[in-house]
Amino acid sequence: DSIGMFVLPNTYAETISSVIRDILLRCSLPLSLCRGQAYDGAAVMKGIRSGVAVRIRNDVPQALPVHCLAHCLNLCLQDAGKQINLLRDAIQLVREIVQLINCSPKRKHLFSQYLLADSDRPSGGLKPLCPTRWTVRAAAMEAVINQYDVIMETLEDVHLNTRDEYGLKAGGILAALEKFDTFFSLKLGCLLFGCSENTSKVLQAKDITMQEAVSAITVTQTFYKRQREDDAFNTFFDRVEQDARSLNISFAEIS
Repeated sequence: DSIGMFVLPNTYAETISSVIRDILLRCSLPLSLCRGQAYDGAAVMKGIRSGVAVRIRNDVPQALPVHCLAHCLNLCLQDAGKQINLLRDAIQLVREIVQLINCSPKRKHLFSQYLLADSDRPSGGLKPLCPTRWTVRAAAMEAVINQYDVIMETLEDVHLNTRDEYGLKAGGILAALEKFDTFFSLKLGCLLFGCSENTSKVLQAKDITMQEAVSAITVTQTFYKRQREDDAFNTFFDRVEQDARSLNISFAEIS
């Protein structure tokens, strides 16, 4: 359970470990009963000589430190995702769409009006992208895909009727959305990040065991490997092409 958030005078390992001891003492939680520590990989937390984990373990040898499993997954996705141009561009495009529409009350209202005009579509709005957590991106991409035509109508309206830099930017984003490779990259991002988000939720469960964590990662690896097979990719590609045609996005070779 979360105990709370506390302001630190500095980020030295000695200060952090002292604050941890003080908080546990105030909550009547004996440090001697601690059996695990989980941090990110920063030197101040997991430094082998004087990090917080070492300082705590000097008092309680049973408090085994581990690199947060969810944070490890996030770092893997971050490194891998930056090597794939399609995903990198898709993430940046989603961020630009959200900023352009949500950061202006006028454009946000315009988007809502187009959304309400389609009575069969559930209202959901756009979801912001977390700049640091790569395990919470599928929802933002899925929101763009589910409202793809409404977003295009909104951007076209802004482009035609706004005489400033935002009208110009809306035209550039609209041109990108009309390309098949953009739609494909968003679909691919949903597929890949959707799986990783489920895994991240499992890894953050408070009662997870190491065996369950390894099993969750193995399942994720198996899923990703299966998507690289010709049959799985062809099925995925055909589904994306069909969805693109329903939005009047013409098929073209992916660059």
